[in-house]
Amino acid sequence: MKARTLFAGVTAVALMVLLCACEETEKKAAPAEKKAEAKPECKARTAQSAPEVKPAPKASCKAGAKGGGITLKSGATWDLEGKIAPEIETAQWFNAEKPMTLQEFRKKKFVLLEFWFTKCPHCQEQVEHMQDIYNRFTGPLFQVITVVSDLKDNKETVEKFIKERNITFPVAIDKDAKTFSKYAMRCVPFCYIVNRYGYVIWQGHPHYLKTKRISDMLKEAAAK
Repeated sequence: MKARTLFAGVTAVALMVLLCACEETEKKAAPAEKKAEAKPECKARTAQSAPEVKPAPKASCKAGAKGGGITLKSGATWDLEGKIAPEIETAQWFNAEKPMTLQEFRKKKFVLLEFWFTKCPHCQEQVEHMQDIYNRFTGPLFQVITVVSDLKDNKETVEKFIKERNITFPVAIDKDAKTFSKYAMRCVPFCYIVNRYGYVIWQGHPHYLKTKRISDMLKEAAAK
């Protein structure tokens, strides 16, 4: 009888020790759980520190135009790469000794042809870039021609803008929207590079026309 009582007492003490050990284990495990919860906060900080992605340059487009003047929909009328560039028709010229045509530069010069208008904010952003291209490359192998819409501009607006921005590259006013219509131009600013045989070899937003591309093109042409 005494043995049974002694065994029961020992069992009770052992159970109490086991329960205490379990409680201590749970207390020690608690901080680890809190650390695990803190991991998402680290990820959030990492995401906030990621480099900012710069937006692509924009263009002013008519309703239904695709690509914002940056990427043309394949087969669009204004997608002229590899095709003969339509001749330009102009009403008035600025920063030019005489009216120009694409035909007069055949077998002589590459032509950078830009479409824009003075009140277009996205066009205004590219004026400095176009002026830089004109200053660097105009010469025996390269000519810049820019055309503004006569539906958006007139002699007074163009003269004022040229003076305010110190523009020296040639600017022509379209004649009865004929040139813009020939090129089915729906977004501005937009550029074409026409080679010495009259074919369009590059097209796109002027932001993407890097000076290195022009430099390499002219060096290759000069070497032939």
